[in-house]
Amino acid sequence: MKKITQSEFIKGYCRKSGISEERWHELGQYAAPCTCGELDCHGWQASSICSEEKEEEWKQNMVHLLEDCMYGGLLQPVTLEGGVLTLKVQRYRLDSLLEKYGLTLVSEK
Repeated sequence: MKKITQSEFIKGYCRKSGISEERWHELGQYAAPCTCGELDCHGWQASSICSEEKEEEWKQNMVHLLEDCMYGGLLQPVTLEGGVLTLKVQRYRLDSLLEKYGLTLVSEK
């Protein structure tokens, strides 16, 4: 697919989303370079600027979630190799804690 300019990406994104470019910026959106390598990629991705307040709230929620998980026995360390900690997770109990703190778990296999 043909690569486009950042400006062209934003214009197209706004058109498809039914919002003005002014509204795009009010929402804290910006176009960041994309290196996904997909054939239909234009070379840009839509991202949002996270306010410091929201970022701090997210960090605090993560700390509370990890504390609840460790003390509740939901996470159990399994191995530590090459700086990577592998944890055993009791998923059925973790889902309710994730919901409590407004977080989503994304796992890699």
